[in-house]
Amino acid sequence: MSLVQIREVIPIHKKYFLIKFFSPKIAKRSSPGQFIHIYINNSTSLRRPFSICNVEKSCIYILFKIVGKGTYLLSSKSALEYIDVLGPLGRGFDYKRDYANLEPIFLGGGVGVAPLIFLSQKIKKGIFIAGSRTKKDVFIKKIFNPRGIKIFITTEDGSKGFKGKATDFLKIYLKNNKNKKFIIFACGPWGMYEELSRISRIYPQIEIQVSLERFMGCGIGACCACSIDTYEGVKKVCKDGPVFNLKVLKIGGRLCRNHSFL
Repeated sequence: MSLVQIREVIPIHKKYFLIKFFSPKIAKRSSPGQFIHIYINNSTSLRRPFSICNVEKSCIYILFKIVGKGTYLLSSKSALEYIDVLGPLGRGFDYKRDYANLEPIFLGGGVGVAPLIFLSQKIKKGIFIAGSRTKKDVFIKKIFNPRGIKIFITTEDGSKGFKGKATDFLKIYLKNNKNKKFIIFACGPWGMYEELSRISRIYPQIEIQVSLERFMGCGIGACCACSIDTYEGVKKVCKDGPVFNLKVLKIGGRLCRNHSFL
């Protein structure tokens, strides 16, 4: 546990916010896919997990959407306030490899783009597919427009970019680029992983890593609130993840079906 200073609270779009924290210790140790566990105040009994969205020198960023009391209170914080943070926690993406003949695909749904922004800036190559329900939820280019990575926007109602889900665009892209070798990094709602599981049966040669979002109590593997079913036994998202290879997850397992998002 450490008290870190808020340097900036940045409204992004509608109910979406970025917060910049000053923490040389966390910034130095952070890896894409890891998260921090934030204690907001006495009126919220449990900490809230947030993926690390970016690291700049001695500062870290998180991205979130207001969905309840905890995130509303967090959005109301001010610069120079101090907040109680645990982190970095969890196991991140296994991304260190030769990308000379390998194209990374970053597949994000909603605020699931957060850990992928951090990851893609490490790899500096590939395509980024950002899915939203409508154009009202599209914000990624306001915070992320890197060199070497092409961003594709999808909306379920077709109000901006490709009409359909991010996975619909992915299927077309894979079909039209059969001669390329890919690795997929994904973060989004559970339905995205169910569809990726079906896609993986068509393209079993493609490695798919997914970052899971679950309700967490302790964040360090003690309480078992974030347990999931895998083919390697029951795992804890906070400690064994949040990033897993898709092929080890029991997508239809009891604990996986009863997922809970913050």
